[in-house]
Amino acid sequence: MLKAILCLSVCLCGIGGQAFAELTPQDLDKIRLIIHEANQPIKTEIKTIKTEIKTIKTEIKTVKDEIVKVRNEVSWIRGRLETIDKYLAWLTALIVVAIGIPQIVVAWRSRKDREQEKQIEALRQEIEVLKQQGVASR
Repeated sequence: MLKAILCLSVCLCGIGGQAFAELTPQDLDKIRLIIHEANQPIKTEIKTIKTEIKTIKTEIKTVKDEIVKVRNEVSWIRGRLETIDKYLAWLTALIVVAIGIPQIVVAWRSRKDREQEKQIEALRQEIEVLKQQGVASR
């Protein structure tokens, strides 16, 4: 058992001794090379992503410019529609006046004509009565 503990201690010291060893410049160069090789795809991917972001920013700028143009066109169209609405309102009023006034005049004249016809009829009847009275009194 003592031999086993002694062997185990020697093995652990042999393994543990390497933990206190310093890295040589060649070891550091190898580590740097491994890290550089491992990072290369990531750097390429980052460049690709940056390029895509620039493209997307350009497209967003283009879309914003187009939205501004569309807003301006909509504002212009809205102004034109408001102008057309005003013209239609005036045209409707003009049509109502052009049709309404003659209709009112015709209705007024026909009422006046009917009143005159009633008066004429009443006068005819009076004349007839007077003729009959005049003929009867002679």
